[in-house]
Amino acid sequence: MNKRVIGAVFAGIIIVNLLACSAQPVATPPTPAAQATTTTVVPVTVSPPIAVTDEQVARQTLIEFFDRLHRGDYLAAAQLYGGSYEALLYDSSSSSSVNPPTLLWRACTLNGFVCRPIKRVVASEQIDDETFLFKVEFLNPDGSTFVRGPCCGATVQEHPPQSVFEYHVRKVDGTTFMVMDLPVYVP
Repeated sequence: MNKRVIGAVFAGIIIVNLLACSAQPVATPPTPAAQATTTTVVPVTVSPPIAVTDEQVARQTLIEFFDRLHRGDYLAAAQLYGGSYEALLYDSSSSSSVNPPTLLWRACTLNGFVCRPIKRVVASEQIDDETFLFKVEFLNPDGSTFVRGPCCGATVQEHPPQSVFEYHVRKVDGTTFMVMDLPVYVP
């Protein structure tokens, strides 16, 4: 080989070694095993579960019942109703049909029952171990309060307008609440 080539290679090796030795060391991140582990204990506070009273469950059942009727979900509404269907059988065009969702549909769409959502619960009281009485107002489509006026030729003095209606909600099997009264009827 040519002496000049060998000298150039040798000089190159020396320069690379000099550069490597004089270079600043490169910091490498420590491995996980080399890092000191510190565990921070964060105290966790668990809130006690919110107690739901029977009155709250009964109130929600009543609100849900009328909401379902208003939305036309008669099957779900029928599952929340535990009262008599007798008045609906009488008013129904075909008394042979005792299907509760169909009876509620007829009541709300054909037979004069007012199936509106509850605007507000005015008052409530527990009347026995399993029954609550709620006094409620209903919401008109325009946002006003529903008022049932005098009926059938009666005067305001004979039959004053009514905007607050009473509903019973009863615990039927120890845990399930059912609405016991039908929607407001307007003949």
